[in-house]
Amino acid sequence: MTSLPYNSLANCIASLRESVNLLDDSLNILNQTTQDIPRIKNVLLTKRVFGLIPESDLNNAKQNFQIEVEPQVNSLMSRIDKSLQVLHRKHTKLQNRYELQSVRLSSSKRDSLGDVPLSRISKAKNVDEKKLARLQILRIKKERLKYTLTTLNLQERTARLNVPSLRHPENI
Repeated sequence: MTSLPYNSLANCIASLRESVNLLDDSLNILNQTTQDIPRIKNVLLTKRVFGLIPESDLNNAKQNFQIEVEPQVNSLMSRIDKSLQVLHRKHTKLQNRYELQSVRLSSSKRDSLGDVPLSRISKAKNVDEKKLARLQILRIKKERLKYTLTTLNLQERTARLNVPSLRHPENI
């Protein structure tokens, strides 16, 4: 009978050692699995970045965006159109001015007897002073008429070339 208690004690010790080993293994496994807890905590705390949303929500967002942005785009387009019209008018005015100046320049370069200064005429020929004054008045009148004719021609040309206001393709 002495062997029985010893066997049973040995069995208890062996069983206890196996339990301790099992607990050690469980503790090691538990440490390994819980070692990543701070990262998992952050992963679980993150909010949904990508997710599916209903199509109706997407359509509502598009409509709201369009309602907010479209008036701004339209006002910017109208400002651009007005600016383009102003620039077109400035371009036309500058072109007309250039043409007028070139006509004046070409007419002043002509060397005809009518363009010779009166002092040269009076020195070269014996001419009455009344006739010289009359000639000077006629020259001034001629220059005014040339200027008026050139201006009218340019206005007529501008009227013919006048392009209708530029429109945005959506407005056509």
